[in-house]
Amino acid sequence: MLYNYLVIILLNSVFIYLFFLQYFDYPPSCKLDPVYPPKIISTLESPCPKIVYQVVPDINDVPSGLYNTILHNIKMNPEFEYKIFDYNSALELLKQDFDSNVVDAYNSSNSNQLKSDYLKYAFIHKYGGIFLDIKYICFYKFIDLLKYNNVFYVQKRRMNDLELALLVSHRDNYGVNKAFEKATANLKYKNYCNNAKEITGGTVIHDELAFIGYKAEYVKMFIDHHHIVRLKHNFHIVLKKYETFNKENELYNLLPCILDDYNKKILYNETKSLIPL
Repeated sequence: MLYNYLVIILLNSVFIYLFFLQYFDYPPSCKLDPVYPPKIISTLESPCPKIVYQVVPDINDVPSGLYNTILHNIKMNPEFEYKIFDYNSALELLKQDFDSNVVDAYNSSNSNQLKSDYLKYAFIHKYGGIFLDIKYICFYKFIDLLKYNNVFYVQKRRMNDLELALLVSHRDNYGVNKAFEKATANLKYKNYCNNAKEITGGTVIHDELAFIGYKAEYVKMFIDHHHIVRLKHNFHIVLKKYETFNKENELYNLLPCILDDYNKKILYNETKSLIPL
């Protein structure tokens, strides 16, 4: 009898161990390339360069769900060059192409959220193109956006404010330039407002555009409370939020959600390989 109990306890222990190993083991991480060239050369003429920028915490250690989300976005937009940065490589580019005020502003904060939003303004101001927040997965081809318009801001639904989930523009956009200048001053002189969006986020560009008479209602996209970005004129979905980012910590560092990433192995066929789809 005692022997039977011991066998049952042992088997239960093995099953419990396997369960925890399956669901709570650290998800596989992957390495992204800094540049993904376009696969298709588009003849569409646009003042907005066909470049997409994204920033990840560490380009050499990307959680598997996020990795495949980015590969999906790249596959969706073969006409675009993709440039992937992390916070270190972005700093090197700032040192190369921007003045010391910008570098000092970038280095003034340890918040990845502030840094990411600041880079959106910096890159679009300097180079133009599309800055896509890595919290989002693409549902709409960017080349079709450029057929429709060359500048896109995203309005928060039922709020007179803007969101930086997606920022699309040619270089030297007056509103982006002014927002970049304001964000630089906020960081450098530590003008920390009520929340991050007033320091380097969407509220900064909203206020600068409002100053010149451009209201949030004029923009062609909106984001709802489900974090879905849609075109205003036809309600087509442009982006959806990648749910793992709900697990970000208060310092805005990426913390992989184990269960989400485990479930996404099925979505992205990761049980077979980690190669691009």
